[in-house]
Amino acid sequence: MLEINQFRYSPFCIKVRLPLGAKELEYRTFEITSAIGQIGIFQKTSKKKLPFLCDKAKARCDSNSIIRYLEQLKSESRLIPENSKEESHTKIIVQILLWQTL
Repeated sequence: MLEINQFRYSPFCIKVRLPLGAKELEYRTFEITSAIGQIGIFQKTSKKKLPFLCDKAKARCDSNSIIRYLEQLKSESRLIPENSKEESHTKIIVQILLWQTL
């Protein structure tokens, strides 16, 4: 099962949870405490940023990298266009929408 280490209200974590729901993938979330909780993430990944996705033995950081991985896991319900120009437009629109919700 997929596991997401996150700050619940982080726009980057929301950005990852939306495709998880849209693709109907099962996952668990783990809320990380600011600063102290990030030490454990740093020990696992050498990065302090969230979200952090664990899938079996693999770990991924960075919301864009995680979303690309989710597209590979369940490619029949694509959320990101294969055309690079359209993909760039999609990323910009998602960022704008996320920042408007804050």
